[in-house]
Amino acid sequence: MLKIMCDDGSTCVKLAWLEDGNLKTHISPNAFREGWKTDAFNEVLNFEIEGKKYTFDKGHSAIISTTNIAFQYSDIDILAIHKALLTSSITPQEIELTVTLPINEFFYADGQKNTENIERKRKNVLRNITINNKNKFEIKKVFVMPESIPAVAEELKKDEVSELEKSIIVDLGGTTMDCGIVIGGNLDVSEVYGNPSIGTRSIALAIIKAMSIADSDINEYEANVILSSKNRKKEINNIINNLEMTDTVISEINIAIENYAKSVVNQIEKLQKVNRIYIAGGGAELISNYVSDFFKNKKVKKLDDAQLALVKTLVHI
Repeated sequence: MLKIMCDDGSTCVKLAWLEDGNLKTHISPNAFREGWKTDAFNEVLNFEIEGKKYTFDKGHSAIISTTNIAFQYSDIDILAIHKALLTSSITPQEIELTVTLPINEFFYADGQKNTENIERKRKNVLRNITINNKNKFEIKKVFVMPESIPAVAEELKKDEVSELEKSIIVDLGGTTMDCGIVIGGNLDVSEVYGNPSIGTRSIALAIIKAMSIADSDINEYEANVILSSKNRKKEINNIINNLEMTDTVISEINIAIENYAKSVVNQIEKLQKVNRIYIAGGGAELISNYVSDFFKNKKVKKLDDAQLALVKTLVHI
């Protein structure tokens, strides 16, 4: 049975699996609304769960927000997982799936596993779903792992971290900032911390607000596309109605990114003093330079392919 690693984040679902011994990955963005779309002209993904109808519709103004903790146990989470599987290169089949939970959901405050949340997540992923008469993946087993910490396992070995060094792995997602402090070169976890109020969603909301002032209504999916684009100005000009406001929108994005970076740095400072800082998650691509500049006396490293770092590591654990 094929084993697939799934980091089902609030803005994107990330998959990783082995195919003929080779590592494969896939990223699938989230954008769902209630109801169905017509399939008269294009192939669409219409879903039904316990009598409720949903569809993937990236341009609709009524897409359901996923940047909240409730997403982890919701209809939309399982929709996002199945949509990611169906849009990957994998043929629908029976699978074993490893999914993730934010640190503050996976652990209690004392660092022990929150077995209730873990089981709640597992049962949610196992729920039955119908996908407009298409063949679907049959999820036979579900395992739940914490976000953040596993992503650094290979890096600790690669960097030959000494047994006395303390490292913090900072996972920057759309909804949460997850941190784990480890001692030495193995996953000897000293402390875990999750902040559900620090996420890249703050930047997406700033983009939505700025575009609205420029007479252009967009949703969170479109805001995240702008944010992750290598050419934001071109992406903005494609959908902005008041072209004279383009530079203003770009300025607002830069301010929002800087404010987000300051929140991340302030949170790191409040935790244990460490020797190394590893940065993962989608937010790492936005602010790793800011973190490096601030912590000049520490060893700061953005994980390669930061958004996929967690699932790629889980494949080998």
